[in-house]
Amino acid sequence: MNFLSSLPNDYGEVLDTKKVFKETFSKKLKSLTPWIIGSLVWSFVLIIFLPAHFTSSSIGSVIIGLPWIFFAIGLFTIYLKIRQVFWQQLAIKYGWNYTPSKDISQEKSLLFKVGHSRMAWNGISGTYNNQPIHIFEYSYSVGSGKSQKIYSVTVFEVKFTGTF
Repeated sequence: MNFLSSLPNDYGEVLDTKKVFKETFSKKLKSLTPWIIGSLVWSFVLIIFLPAHFTSSSIGSVIIGLPWIFFAIGLFTIYLKIRQVFWQQLAIKYGWNYTPSKDISQEKSLLFKVGHSRMAWNGISGTYNNQPIHIFEYSYSVGSGKSQKIYSVTVFEVKFTGTF
């Protein structure tokens, strides 16, 4: 039995998330064409017919770009789903457990004390060479406003007995 048969998805086997995203986008492009044309018409009509002082304002820019914002959110959602499927397939392939999020509040590593807006997701846990492991994606922010920087990493946690 193929390990993918136990995980329903629209993407097949996901080994390269960027490649699968490009293939998925290419497949959906035909159905997205009316949305793209409608968005172009929307933006063009508003730029032509709305007063210049309105279109150059912040709210005017948002209204003109609204369809493109929804389009970007949709693409980002598809990419996040593909990444989630990748982690789920990896867990199934090696007989590990998948969890969509991880509570890091009790972690002792210094990495989890830095910054703010800390989040952990797409966790897999199991054993490798008889050692308990946990792999997950983690992000945190440092600074605020225009000087804010977001760091995203994949954490490989291996629990050892004894001391170093």
